[in-house]
Amino acid sequence: MERAAAVEVLNRLHQAQNDFYGGEDDAALRLVLANEIIWMVPGANAIAGAYRGIDEVLHYFERRRAIAHSTFQL
Repeated sequence: MERAAAVEVLNRLHQAQNDFYGGEDDAALRLVLANEIIWMVPGANAIAGAYRGIDEVLHYFERRRAIAHSTFQL
């Protein structure tokens, strides 16, 4: 993937995450995330772990949004 294309995908992901963390639904995230995604969160804390598949990843995002009281932004 060319750098410009990768930057565009990351910008779309970050915008979709910011919208979601601000209280919007997950529709934009579902468009940018692959169904077979694996999202790794390092560390030893309440949200650390490996999240597999779009539903697990979105559930993790929901937990993160709740922890941050819909104020988290990238």
